[in-house]
Amino acid sequence: MPFSVAPEEALSEIPKNITRDPSKTYLAQPEAVEALIRLCSTASRDGVGIVVISSHRTHDFQKNYFEDAERRHGRGRGKLWVAPAGFSEHHTGYVFDLADKNHPATDDEPAFESTPASAWLKINAGNFGFELSFPPKNWQGVSYEPWHWRFTGSPEARTVFHPPMIEKTSAVIKSMMKAFGLLCALAVLLARPAFAELVTFKTSDGITLEGDFIKPAPGKVTLILLHGYLSNRPEWEAFAGYCKTRGIGALYFDLRGHGKSQGGTQDFSKMSDDLARAADFLVTQHKIPRQRIGVGGASIGANIAFRAFAADKKLALAILLSPGLNYQGLSTEDLAGSIAERPVLLAASSGDRYAFHTVGVLERAAKSRANLAVIRQKSSPAHGVQMFQRASPQAPSELEKRIVGWIEKHAK
Repeated sequence: MPFSVAPEEALSEIPKNITRDPSKTYLAQPEAVEALIRLCSTASRDGVGIVVISSHRTHDFQKNYFEDAERRHGRGRGKLWVAPAGFSEHHTGYVFDLADKNHPATDDEPAFESTPASAWLKINAGNFGFELSFPPKNWQGVSYEPWHWRFTGSPEARTVFHPPMIEKTSAVIKSMMKAFGLLCALAVLLARPAFAELVTFKTSDGITLEGDFIKPAPGKVTLILLHGYLSNRPEWEAFAGYCKTRGIGALYFDLRGHGKSQGGTQDFSKMSDDLARAADFLVTQHKIPRQRIGVGGASIGANIAFRAFAADKKLALAILLSPGLNYQGLSTEDLAGSIAERPVLLAASSGDRYAFHTVGVLERAAKSRANLAVIRQKSSPAHGVQMFQRASPQAPSELEKRIVGWIEKHAK
């Protein structure tokens, strides 16, 4: 969708105390700046620091930015990450790339999703007239950008991003979706993988978590797999199916407050204990020895898994995809010493800078590397299970094969 470039003389300067780099001048539409000031002020009172790292962009700036993306990601792929000049929402002056003041390494990165700023924005940004431009699986086909927020709190701004004709079309589509809702729900039920059993278990505070369980072959390990923040368990489904072909069992469940599990999405401090209760469930209900249970996670799921792994010395191994030094208050660097005792696999993409940096820090901090495996994917911004990147749904990726091979080596 093309956007006109707002003239700079019609824009206002964003206060420097809410920008990442006070030496730069950031401009935006006056009403958007006023709303942003209120948003940042409220977040600060809630103990969350939010700053601007990009706002209005000129045609020339966007042109150079897009060409750089083409060089980094490959010709024809830059548009997945950066809009060409003339097509960027930033031209309007109503759009901001926001960041967590206390986590600069996550700026403009998928890992931003696991910061306190991102969590706060998803709950509160709408109260100030802001909406996420590119949520997961957006209709534009743009890669998910949890940092990219646009102001639609005035009639002028809303018309820019939601023209009347598109709004009418959307209403028709919504009506069609409602009419076919029952069929869609039935399709979801029928889509449950035939190889998995639906299970539920209770947490220490009495809420119910739902997951899928694959029974292991005799003598094989069972993995407990945790998804990323605001995702759900199906992100592990394909990998779990591949594990089954190798006799490896799996329990992948919705974190509390996610998917079909009860609880709140912000109860991060309780999620490591939830994983421990999942292990208890496997021991008591399926007679799987604790020493034959491994844990794995993606993004914040990796941090949760690592903390549970460090606390329970009987667990067999840990697989950590795109871990962070600190996601939502769950740190990992203090746990690096536990790598010396039992097998740990770390994986991150070079384009996912925060997770990639974290893997390097954990590797250097490990007391011993004898039980440590590190997989670095080059020239990719993929985060968490996105790193699997299958060429076809039926064929496991090379990364999946390497992980399963590592599991088979260390879970004898």
